[in-house]
Amino acid sequence: MLVSDVYGNGPADRAGVKRGDVILVVGGASVATLSDYQDALAEFTTGDRITLKLSRRGKEISLQVQPASFPPELALETVYRRLGIKVGEARKGNAQQRSGVSVEEVKQDSEAARIG
Repeated sequence: MLVSDVYGNGPADRAGVKRGDVILVVGGASVATLSDYQDALAEFTTGDRITLKLSRRGKEISLQVQPASFPPELALETVYRRLGIKVGEARKGNAQQRSGVSVEEVKQDSEAARIG
């Protein structure tokens, strides 16, 4: 699985993961798909140590990563940056509206704008 982005000063960055690395193994589990990667990560919690086996420029390397909780504000920023959607609390204006989030903005030329 190709690493497309690494958050500055996040756990992967501190461990030495670089954009362009290919993740081969997470904690002993081989990863070939996003689903494999997510399943492997689900086995760990904040504070654990995860051994990653990566391919970087044709060479295999191993790194130790210590997961951390994902700050909610970073999650919202990531959704906006990657998909182009800014969300907020749903306003309960009528009886038919359910709880959840409301779309506050769709960035022009974003993935969200392309799919309508």
